[in-house]
Amino acid sequence: MSILPGKDERGIVVFWLVPSLSYGTRLGVGLTLAAAGIVMQVVSGAILPGAVLLAAGNLLLLVRGYDNRVDLRGFDPAVEWERVELEQLDELAALDRRIRRWDRSALDVSNGVGLVVFVVVVGVLGWLTVTFPGDPRTLAIDGLVLLVPHWLTGIRRILVKPKLLVRVETIRAVLDGARHRLARHRVQLLMLLRGGEVRIPDDVKFRVDPADKHEDFLGLYGQVVINDVQGTSYPYFYVVLVARGGFGLQEVCAGYDPPGEIVKEFKVQDQVEVMVIRQRTTKTSGYHTKPEAASHIFREGLDVAERIAAGASV
Repeated sequence: MSILPGKDERGIVVFWLVPSLSYGTRLGVGLTLAAAGIVMQVVSGAILPGAVLLAAGNLLLLVRGYDNRVDLRGFDPAVEWERVELEQLDELAALDRRIRRWDRSALDVSNGVGLVVFVVVVGVLGWLTVTFPGDPRTLAIDGLVLLVPHWLTGIRRILVKPKLLVRVETIRAVLDGARHRLARHRVQLLMLLRGGEVRIPDDVKFRVDPADKHEDFLGLYGQVVINDVQGTSYPYFYVVLVARGGFGLQEVCAGYDPPGEIVKEFKVQDQVEVMVIRQRTTKTSGYHTKPEAASHIFREGLDVAERIAAGASV
């Protein structure tokens, strides 16, 4: 946590006055004006003469806002699902942690740290203003004039994708749990990027191509949809086996007997055969796939995919 932004963050700070002025020049001029105003007040013994310089310096430093979207420029633009390295899962999780740390500023009432500091500082300065006459009162008023506006303007609005992070954590857990079994297969991470000039990750899924699979069998996909219940995002994980039309995936689905609370579905869409393996749902339950259930569903799908690749009967 830092009151002043680091060198790598100064480019994302937007000021109210003269936004084109460089950060270093702005800081120097603003602090000089504020210091000159305080000195003038001390020398003259009056608040008003130096208040003009103090206010001018403070206005020059008053932040309008922040834009942390530039942190996402490392992702290449893409219109459709794009293949990315599996390490992107860890990078997305790390990015989310960095963004949330960035949001914790002592001069921002929109987070807990900033709110506590604001209450303490305003309380102390207010007490000094009421209790002590003369220079202490003048300095306390100056402190209120200097500090309070910075808590109430330029609130940091972080750009996070909570639903995306729920998907990321679900997929990471599933893949980590099957790491040894997946060693002989090809696993690809697919990411959907959206936006205009700067595209950001919006969705993520993965694909498993079993070793020695037939070219018409297009692989096994693991996907997560999000169900929102009273402001909380719950993951619903399922797997999809995909094959070109005429491959015979319907017969595979007919011969597969899912265990327990797992169900199967088959359909043909755009000349592609699709078999879905998912958790059973009702009107009141089943829309949250817990980690153990997600891993179980993936293992079931991988069993079917491996048998298809081996040419064995399900």
